[in-house]
Amino acid sequence: MPESKVKKDARLSHWSSVSDERLIDLDFEIDNPEVLAGLVRQVPANYGDAHVEFKYDLRGADVPEFTCVHGSHQHKAGFVMNVGGVRFMVGWICAKAIYNEDFDRYTADFEAAIGRRDALRRVRELRDAMAQFSAWLDKIGSSNVLEAFARVNKQLENHMPWVFQTLQAANGREIEGITMPRALFMTPTDIEGEFGRLMIASAAATLSLTGDAQRVAASLGKIRTEIDGLVRRTELILKKLADLELFFQPSTLEAICQHAEKAVPRRSKHFASQLKLSTRNVSIEMPKDFKVPSSAPVQALRAALGDIAPIPEAKGPTIVNVSGQRCTVRTHQKSKTTWVASGDYNGVRHTEESRTEGDAVARWQKWAAYKANSRPFFGI
Repeated sequence: MPESKVKKDARLSHWSSVSDERLIDLDFEIDNPEVLAGLVRQVPANYGDAHVEFKYDLRGADVPEFTCVHGSHQHKAGFVMNVGGVRFMVGWICAKAIYNEDFDRYTADFEAAIGRRDALRRVRELRDAMAQFSAWLDKIGSSNVLEAFARVNKQLENHMPWVFQTLQAANGREIEGITMPRALFMTPTDIEGEFGRLMIASAAATLSLTGDAQRVAASLGKIRTEIDGLVRRTELILKKLADLELFFQPSTLEAICQHAEKAVPRRSKHFASQLKLSTRNVSIEMPKDFKVPSSAPVQALRAALGDIAPIPEAKGPTIVNVSGQRCTVRTHQKSKTTWVASGDYNGVRHTEESRTEGDAVARWQKWAAYKANSRPFFGI
């Protein structure tokens, strides 16, 4: 049929009417559009009323070319249009040649939906990470780690003043070839007050993430800056707590004892034993069951900010079968909501991502099956 220009009153704002709840989990890219239900090979009479539903770009992939509905043009990149549940494929050349500037209006609605979906996902990831972070802070607040740090700080200052003043002067530098803790010997120190202020700021950040997701997304820049500040303050507190463990390391205690032997004027003899430093009159030991809290929730929160990816958990490979050939697929968790599966098939390296580990592996296996031409490739 002869092609006519797209009607000016075409429905070009389909995606703006889709709810956040539906949009957030939608995928807008597809690997094999030809398996979609409702796909037709003829141009629908009302094609001008269609909206862009998917895009695909398989240029560089070893797959057969697709045929555009508007003609015989073969292509590997284009769009799936949808009008009333009827789908048809438009190659990128026909999109420009037939739809002209109107296609920019079609894709503007589509690209805006992708941007909106991505913002909603960032909000969800930040909310999840903040919930985990807040629960972690509550657990620390109800433990004895902060009180233990403050108590040992005061014990050293009051009962071992030479040790306290010597390590304070060292300011984290080496003594007898061993790096000394720094934060444990700062004055004044109020780690419990610092932590209390951190919890107040964390509650405020959590509150800023509540409510309408679109409103939150519009303020993400400011919110991310606030949360980044939380992360930095938390990392500083963890570093201070780690100084308590460093002080009671055997090498640290032994270096302090050696330094006391060389001191002028002479000092009381100091004795190092397991997790304890003593003189003839006083002993200071590592608080029972003291352990620096895991930094995993902090890493997850920083990852949600987009700065770093969390350290992948070491996992064994998954063995999948492709046309009788055993293939090794390795997986790791890229973020709280993204799993990655990667492996080689016939010398070609390929990676898939999905919200679950099993789905990422299934996507990789279906890609390999398509490469092997063992069965039709069904995109997820």
